[in-house]
Amino acid sequence: MKKKSILRSIALIGALFFLIFGANLGPSRFCLGDWILNSVGLPAWSQGTQGLHYPGFISLVGLVVCFYFFSATTKDPRKTTASLILGSILLMMILNFLLNLL
Repeated sequence: MKKKSILRSIALIGALFFLIFGANLGPSRFCLGDWILNSVGLPAWSQGTQGLHYPGFISLVGLVVCFYFFSATTKDPRKTTASLILGSILLMMILNFLLNLL
């Protein structure tokens, strides 16, 4: 039981990190993923300032992995996965709305 709660906690913290990693925050449109990739010498975009946005792609893959590990520790993984996906969509919509008010 303790292993499950530890795995859930790690998955939750990871999901929050990946939500912030790929999002543009505030009026300056700061993206943590852009900053991290640029600070280690990697481009954030596949073609200069356009193309595939690597932080967004990394964020989606990371969220899928976190959702999998969280759902794998519950009694009904399908219902948990659906709830996590819908909850994430709603959270991002609310955050986007609130950050655009700034």
